[in-house]
Amino acid sequence: MTVSSQPALDGPRQRDPFLVELAERDLLVAGQAPGVDALGAPVERVVSRMHAEIGALRREQHGATLHFPPVLSRATLERSGYLEGFAHLAGSIHGFVGDDDAHAKLVDELSSGADWGHHQALSDAVLAPAVCYHVYPLLAGRLPPGGREVNAFSYCYRHEDTAEAGRLRAFRVEEFVCAGDRATCERWREEWLDRGSAYLRGLGLTVRRELAEDPFFGAARRLLGADQHRRRLKYELQVPLRGRWLAVSSYNLHDDHFGRRFAIRRDDGEVAETACVGFGLERIALALLAEHGLDLDAWPADLRGRLCR
Repeated sequence: MTVSSQPALDGPRQRDPFLVELAERDLLVAGQAPGVDALGAPVERVVSRMHAEIGALRREQHGATLHFPPVLSRATLERSGYLEGFAHLAGSIHGFVGDDDAHAKLVDELSSGADWGHHQALSDAVLAPAVCYHVYPLLAGRLPPGGREVNAFSYCYRHEDTAEAGRLRAFRVEEFVCAGDRATCERWREEWLDRGSAYLRGLGLTVRRELAEDPFFGAARRLLGADQHRRRLKYELQVPLRGRWLAVSSYNLHDDHFGRRFAIRRDDGEVAETACVGFGLERIALALLAEHGLDLDAWPADLRGRLCR
């Protein structure tokens, strides 16, 4: 899942008033770095219940949910093409590579407040920007007739602006991936748009469906975004949050991009196309708090029974 984003901002940022209210009620604990906030136990319970509910929406089709760590192979990220389009959002993992002398210099620089990053080098792992990148390598080879659907769950990380509620850098996504022919992927996505809308409305949220484009980086970003919009490759389901619309779920067609990158073939041997659907669990939880109030005991009875106990 890729949701609309802005590049990370340097320097101090004014904290969203809604996040301040949540912190005052111990529903959220501000992290030491922007966008890595912790959830209080009542909200974490809501997220956990939604994870189970959303995962069960198509359990008979995809089997058990795959739970991935937040760390992805760097080789997989490079192979996927993510860095070509979204280098500004990628989070790499570095490690110390020096000897004893280099370590002594690092300690000196650390104590003086100097930049010690030059003692670090890229590792073979990165922070996963989307859950679906874990899945594509698993689909390599020939798919069964009719294609394949996979449900996966993980933390993700995006190096982006975190000034407003809902724009976290570390967040959890319930994701579904479909691989097959074009007609299968288009039909699958449309079914999920209906299913996702129904689920969110069942939580008491107002939902609107919007065409969208990913936040590409580089000289071709406007052309790429316009082409994605023109060809209707990306939709978002958005819900209200304190006077603005927040994207909480995205529905994406990829053409044969990942089929070519990861050697995924249809049962007839042709390159497969793929699609993915992602639900941002923290975003939905924040929208529920904005809609139903910060006193979870006062939420509608059906939601309290489903999500709060």
